[in-house]
Amino acid sequence: MKNSSYDKAMYRLVGILKKLNTKEKVTKEALAKEYNVSIRTIQKDINERLSRIFPIICERGVYRYKDNFDLKKLINAEELVILEMLKSISKSFGANFEMKATKMLDKFYKEDENFILSKMVMEDLDTHLEIVQSLQQAITDKKTVKFYYKKSRIAEPYKITIFEGFWYLYAKDRGDGRFKTFYIKDIKNLSVCNENFEIDKDKMEILKNAVNIWFEPDSKPFKVTFYADKSIAKYFFRKSFFNSQKILENYSDGSIKFSIQATSKKAVLYEVKKWLPDLYILSPLSLQKEFISMLRVFCDKQTISSV
Repeated sequence: MKNSSYDKAMYRLVGILKKLNTKEKVTKEALAKEYNVSIRTIQKDINERLSRIFPIICERGVYRYKDNFDLKKLINAEELVILEMLKSISKSFGANFEMKATKMLDKFYKEDENFILSKMVMEDLDTHLEIVQSLQQAITDKKTVKFYYKKSRIAEPYKITIFEGFWYLYAKDRGDGRFKTFYIKDIKNLSVCNENFEIDKDKMEILKNAVNIWFEPDSKPFKVTFYADKSIAKYFFRKSFFNSQKILENYSDGSIKFSIQATSKKAVLYEVKKWLPDLYILSPLSLQKEFISMLRVFCDKQTISSV
């Protein structure tokens, strides 16, 4: 699907919702004429897209919301916060996406009511929206995809995910049967195939518990235990930095012991470096020794570079 087609479809769908909310007389014939599309396209918009989300009914050829439904009444305080956050981070997706998102979200509240400033930074995907749209559809329909990523590949797409602000596709490579993360901006010539696939729930669970991009989907998870100094312990109470995080001990001086499930040593070591010098590996002992060895190499290099 080309971006221009996507833009027109988005404009049309938002327009239909707005007409329904203002109690205008909405018919498929009038909509087809206004948006210069076929009646069949309008029927698909309403029956296959909008009606899945909104309570739209048709009586004597006229569409309306069911039971005096009001689109704006969907937004309560909690939902408004979510919308504010979405609007705040939309700039990270690129100027084109930000413009569309802002126009849509502004229908629910006034600009001067925006009260959240997000510091979340994600890379610009504006030039790759077509690939993202195709992947989204393939994931929803559980269809395999074909693309070029260093070489031609056929894969089973599971999720589009973000690590450290960068976008990846989590998928099973049909070539070797292994699960991998593919950097989306390096994916080229993507097309959706007609072949379906079944989701492996265990592999989805591994993604949910992934520590960072360095996780290994095909490796057996292992337990890692940490000691966090009191100077950083509070942050691990405020939120779980890892989905598998479990607080094991809460010491009187404010420090804690906690554990996570990981699939690779590299993923663990990457995280520990962020919290130096206040986070320590307690087990496994082999990983603790590997980290100490890494620190010694760093100190040697740091000493040499300072001479």
